[in-house]
Amino acid sequence: MVPPGGIALFFKNFSTWEAVPGIYLEDLIVQEEARGQGLGLALFAELARIADERGYARIEWACLDWNTPSLDFYHALGAIRRNDWIMHRLEKKDFIALRALGE
Repeated sequence: MVPPGGIALFFKNFSTWEAVPGIYLEDLIVQEEARGQGLGLALFAELARIADERGYARIEWACLDWNTPSLDFYHALGAIRRNDWIMHRLEKKDFIALRALGE
């Protein structure tokens, strides 16, 4: 059981390349006053337990390139920074315009 002070918001994803399910970590939040006490590690350990019990093959997430403390933390966990995938986004005005093209 993870004590209050943080949350890991995640959902199941699926790799068509590898034909395996995994976890996508949408957000990891540790309240400022709870940082440095091992809560982030506890949240990741719980994600690892869930992924293992469900037979998933990976845990993935995104992190802003300027967030050095988080990047250092993830690296210390053994995470590998992926530079081969480039994230893309359509914002609402853009997908509304795209939708109109298909009508």
